[in-house]
Amino acid sequence: MSKEKRLFINGRFLNQRVSGVQRFAIETTKEISKNKGIEVVLICSNRMKVNNELKSIKKIRVGFFWGHWWEQIELPLYLIFRKRPLLLNLTNSAPVMYFNKIYTLLDTSFKDIPKSFSWKFRIIYKALAPMCLKTSRKVVTISQFSKSRILTNYKFVNKDQISVVYCGIKKLKPKKKPPRENIILSVASLDPRKNTKTLIEAFNLFNKDNKYKLILVGRAGKAFDHKGQLQENKNVIYETDISDDELALLYSKAKLYVSLSKYEGFGLPIIEALLHKTPVLCSEIEVFKELFTGYVNFTETDSIKKIAENFKTAMGSNIFTESKSINLQKKYNWEKTAKGILEASGIINL
Repeated sequence: MSKEKRLFINGRFLNQRVSGVQRFAIETTKEISKNKGIEVVLICSNRMKVNNELKSIKKIRVGFFWGHWWEQIELPLYLIFRKRPLLLNLTNSAPVMYFNKIYTLLDTSFKDIPKSFSWKFRIIYKALAPMCLKTSRKVVTISQFSKSRILTNYKFVNKDQISVVYCGIKKLKPKKKPPRENIILSVASLDPRKNTKTLIEAFNLFNKDNKYKLILVGRAGKAFDHKGQLQENKNVIYETDISDDELALLYSKAKLYVSLSKYEGFGLPIIEALLHKTPVLCSEIEVFKELFTGYVNFTETDSIKKIAENFKTAMGSNIFTESKSINLQKKYNWEKTAKGILEASGIINL
């Protein structure tokens, strides 16, 4: 196998809790590794634990730091002394002073909605992102909306430098298909940009007869300040650290999935809900319109009363047909994601 066909992947995400960003990295890495014409090498620190899903992929362990220290010092030094091979970075950060790299920036939320993040996080990514953009061969992002925000926030970036690859989806299947219950489900980290406070208020107005439960699956962000409401309302249930099987069960049980997010780069839980034939109600933000028009019910988010009314309307809707389910799986799959990234890198055209 020629050296040009070897692809090194930055394995920093192995040391991070699995959320949407890490899921993107894991699934993309798995799919790229299935390509028989490419040798995938996952570079990680000696202190990193390897996700079980990636056990079969070749790994090289480098250095003893972790986090930004490892990524900015030990990782690039290793690559420089090995004739600077191509490095794929999948989780919003990359070694700044390493130039033969593909950089994935999923969104610019840290710049567009800074109050949703800690001051330390904002400072780090506001410094890292522009430098990574300047020193990368190619930039990858996950929606046309995210591409437009990168170009707006960083005027020096050429639009032709950015490739858009949509996320894929892997259907989570419950062990047994359960009957629908009076459950409204939302899956997201709990912070202000997810609009959880508005969701709870709209649910309370809708649920005056106490027939439904609102289940919120996620973790509380540092900026999240609605825990009091979660504790005081017996009809609002907050779940953390649930397994894929448990989540699949909730998707299958729920009569409605809701996302009133103010800002997203994509929206994987919406697709997961749709594939379980669960009606979806979501906010009218630009990225949701780009990705899900024709598949979901949209709602304005300025009126609590209107959102509550749309809960009922969305539950009774049948706009998501079997043919649309097939189209959705063709449009959003990890094989296409991996192919798009490999095309952006130029590696599959060699």
